Amino acid sequence: MLKLDSGMPGPFGGGKALSNATGADALVLFGGTGDLARKKIYPALLAMARRGHLGIPVIAVARAPGDASTLRAIVHDSLQQQGLVDDAAFAKLSPLLNYVRGDYGEVATYDAIRRGLGSSVRPLYYLAIPPDAFPVVVAALGRMGDTERTKAQERIAEQGFDGHKGKSGR
Repeated sequence: MLKLDSGMPGPFGGGKALSNATGADALVLFGGTGDLARKKIYPALLAMARRGHLGIPVIAVARAPGDASTLRAIVHDSLQQQGLVDDAAFAKLSPLLNYVRGDYGEVATYDAIRRGLGSSVRPLYYLAIPPDAFPVVVAALGRMGDTERTKAQERIAEQGFDGHKGKSGR
């Protein structure tokens, strides 16, 4: 079970900084523009940034058009709508956010993720997507081909589409 410190209930409630708890050097968030990400994950990441517990890149992956600036605006607007905007914490979170637009079934999407990861070799993959998309993403992650990233399936966290916690670290 992942124990990540957001200081609030939700997908990252718990005990440690993201990188310390998982050994991760990046977070790749599938479903990065969806409701679950907007309502639960970004508030948790903001809380982690506020506490200094988030110092790794966050790569949101989704089908919606846009780029990193678009994602940052989406995250800010979502936090604002929930009354959670903290300008100092958002200033810490914002530069960590990046975006990959793509279809989960396309090789080009995973090539873009690989490029976005840069020198990161131990990303945590978080699936905030409908369960029927899990097999496609997990299989594609298994085929990414990098030496360390071929173990990607060992670092996958699922969040049920209805918001209920799925299996973690499968």
